[in-house]
Amino acid sequence: MTVLTTPPDGVDASLPILEVRDLCVSYGAGRSANRAVHGISFKINRGETLAIVGESGSGKTTTAQSIIGLLSGGRIDGGQVLLNGTDIAGWSDRRLDSLRGSRIGLIPQDPGSSLNPIRTIGSQLVEMFQIHGHRLSKAAGKAKVLELLAKVGLSSPELRYDQYPHQLSGGMRQRVLIAMAIMLEPELIIADEPTSALDVTVQKRILDLIETLKRETNASILLITHDLGVAARADAIVVMHQGRIVEKGPTAEIILSPKEAYTQRLLSDAPSFADNNRVRNLDSTSTQADDVVVVESLSKRFSLPGKSDGLLAVDDLSFRVARGTTHAIVGESGSGKTTTIRMVTGFEKPTTGRIVIGGESLAELSGERLRQFRRKIQLVYQNPFSSLDPRQTISQIVDEPLRNFEPLSPDERAKRVQNMISRVGLPADVLDRHPATLSGGQRQRVAIARALILQPEVVVLDEAVSALDVTVQARILALLSELQREFGLTYIFVSHDLAVVRQIADTVSVMRNGQDVEHGPVETVFGNPQHAYTQELVASIPTLRQSA
Repeated sequence: MTVLTTPPDGVDASLPILEVRDLCVSYGAGRSANRAVHGISFKINRGETLAIVGESGSGKTTTAQSIIGLLSGGRIDGGQVLLNGTDIAGWSDRRLDSLRGSRIGLIPQDPGSSLNPIRTIGSQLVEMFQIHGHRLSKAAGKAKVLELLAKVGLSSPELRYDQYPHQLSGGMRQRVLIAMAIMLEPELIIADEPTSALDVTVQKRILDLIETLKRETNASILLITHDLGVAARADAIVVMHQGRIVEKGPTAEIILSPKEAYTQRLLSDAPSFADNNRVRNLDSTSTQADDVVVVESLSKRFSLPGKSDGLLAVDDLSFRVARGTTHAIVGESGSGKTTTIRMVTGFEKPTTGRIVIGGESLAELSGERLRQFRRKIQLVYQNPFSSLDPRQTISQIVDEPLRNFEPLSPDERAKRVQNMISRVGLPADVLDRHPATLSGGQRQRVAIARALILQPEVVVLDEAVSALDVTVQARILALLSELQREFGLTYIFVSHDLAVVRQIADTVSVMRNGQDVEHGPVETVFGNPQHAYTQELVASIPTLRQSA
């Protein structure tokens, strides 16, 4: 497969591949118009990677959409977008179609929703060639697609060609999207949060792949991300806040010597770069009597049609969690983390093994005793956008556990709800609002308030910060630590992000293929990992040294 290493005929190779000058973007019209991007300027040289970083609402995705003409409800109302010196800001959709895919490729954020679920991978890639006027025979089209799939590192390309998106992992689907982005050999690739939904090891492989393809093709990369650990792999960084550029420059300069307070805050909030100075709760004098969670020889086998032995999702897992500490369960998707916490919280029955929470064995509980057990252990889900009932007010959401478990008057319940909402750092006026009116961080605080309203002994946090920007994530982690100290809470923290785990957890179990491959204090497991898989996970955590 040939690749484009020089600009098109008639284009001055000394020009930046992309230059944005005084770009302004607004949504709405008339008095209701909202300016989202305020006169920003930057450029990307040929063969360079530029990262735009910032929180949600900073304007980074709007900027990327402006370049490729995919603004939804927005408009460019000032400035220029120069591709090889030609201003394309005012081009119609029809003219931009000649650039999309062929000269500007796009790697979208969510591989789960960016592929057609009812068509095979091969047919979707072949269609891309056909849409752009490549007249290929069926055999020639398949050959090109197989070459692409191999190029992006997918194993068994012949098998993947005939599979549907749901049959691939998240990392595999993201590789398919990368294949789509490079298949027509574009000069510029826009990667919009290309790894935010991926496990840490898969994230590293995808970023390594993008970097390799950039070197091979001499393409330029515009990387959109909220994660400075990801942005640190770029050649240069642009930091955006509230639609404006607050700082830009070479990556090493931005990472090691940030000048602006906002950039400094982004760096301090990034778990990958944070100094791990958290005071551990573990007490060397603690005894087994202090263990509020005991999991012994836990296994779970699911039956599968046509497979006599079924699927062994969790295999002989054991761990203990001391009162007032945090135990993390880490591993990639499919490692058995979710199945484990479903068993610990009583939503799934183990095939074998023993679970004891607060002195009570789950195997001995049923009926009303099991219902009352749920007071002891509460769950905070990953996605605050889907875990809260959109029809209820915040007051109703937080009050619901009290209505189910506490024989209190409405006034007493209202006071408890108000106190808890205040305790998680939310103003009283959110109580009459609905989830849709809150930010992601505010919704997750509501979810935490709902989990704590019954004063549980154990809180299970299932990827509870992975959907949040790093600054919001840092505030939620600080809140969790503060609440743990105040209420003596015991946490089970499930995550694929080892940088976050290193920051918040005391002990850790590393899971792979349903098995515990390594466990112990966080400092020991991460500081001197013994298992090859743990070593790979730890090596995937971005560091300042790697970035600089």
